[in-house]
Amino acid sequence: MDKDLLMDFWEFGCIDENNTLTIPNIVFGQATTIDKHAGNEPIDGTLGLAFQSIAINGVEPPLTAAIRLGLLANAIFTVYLATLGSSQKKLIKGGGQFTYGGLDNKNCGKVIGWAPLINRSYFIFELEVCS
Repeated sequence: MDKDLLMDFWEFGCIDENNTLTIPNIVFGQATTIDKHAGNEPIDGTLGLAFQSIAINGVEPPLTAAIRLGLLANAIFTVYLATLGSSQKKLIKGGGQFTYGGLDNKNCGKVIGWAPLINRSYFIFELEVCS
């Protein structure tokens, strides 16, 4: 995969709300060509959450920049994973939500859980129970 490093502002937001996060002067890689094996390369998975230690040319990830610039109330993010299901091939409920800089009080309960990372290069943690 060939890529160029570019700089622009990034805006994170929600379709049905007016809450947006604008981060200026973000350097990011833009693919100029992608070969057939690109699907096997490691990626950060969720936009903006990669660690700088694994970033191409050590560029600062967007959310790290937002924290450094004081754009987030807290250096935390909340992940809400919605229950998915289907009935006769129709989606019952879809999606989930990331809340950057705070807790998701709308979708998440009052118990805050923390999981230590197994690998400090990626957000990999151990699950004790899965149901």
